[in-house]
Amino acid sequence: MTMQTVQNNKAPRKQLSDQLDRLDSILDTLAEALNGAVADAAREGTRLALKDAIVEIMTDPTLRAKLHQASAPEPPATAKSASVLPRIKARVVEAAKGVGRWVATIAERGKARARKLAETASETLKTIRGLGRMKNLALVGLGVGATLAVVGLAAPHAVAAGLSGVCGAAAAVAVQIGVWTRRTLTALTAA
Repeated sequence: MTMQTVQNNKAPRKQLSDQLDRLDSILDTLAEALNGAVADAAREGTRLALKDAIVEIMTDPTLRAKLHQASAPEPPATAKSASVLPRIKARVVEAAKGVGRWVATIAERGKARARKLAETASETLKTIRGLGRMKNLALVGLGVGATLAVVGLAAPHAVAAGLSGVCGAAAAVAVQIGVWTRRTLTALTAA
């Protein structure tokens, strides 16, 4: 402990460290007292709230009836709840059948499209093979046309005009026969 000298009859001056120590002890005391006070208040508030709730439940007939109803045992399971598994199984089977029908429909459409594609490819090959015949037909037509052109050039004007008319009529008839033949073949193959 240090001695302080008293000058001019004045009380000794308080040190800051002493004041901080005093403030620290006051805060510690307040913290302990506050914790205890909060715990006591919470305990007392809970006790009063619980007491009021119990009194309310015991005196209110509707709350008592609802409490009794809520605490009653559950009724035994009915046959309807026992049949949940078979119903689920039936729905799964029905769904599987639906998926099977859908897959079969898709497969049938795929087969029909494949069949149609094969027919189209076959017709294309026939057309390509027929081009050889068409080439022969074109050569024959070109030969006949060239021969008739030479005859028309050498013949008088009236003979050339008549020959031209006959050739034009023959060409029109040939085109019409080709159109009718194609329609008939298309109708027969589609049926």
